Amino acid sequence: MTIIYYEEDRNHGPFIIRVSGAREFVSRVDNRIHYSEDCNEAIQYDDFDEAIEAAKEVFDKDHMHLSIEIAGGFCD
Repeated sequence: MTIIYYEEDRNHGPFIIRVSGAREFVSRVDNRIHYSEDCNEAIQYDDFDEAIEAAKEVFDKDHMHLSIEIAGGFCD
């Protein structure tokens, strides 16, 4: 499993899940994973651990390499 995150980001949320090496963000999770190139449509997680668990769920379904990142850096 490849989920990249930086522990020092923990208190600087909200967080989004991005497909590593791409400009695609997780925008919805239901029976399948939905992605968007618009970071404003990305699911935002206030809790760092919740974002990690969500990324594990995404990886289990789609086997994509993912990164958890601070939301504000992309959507400005």
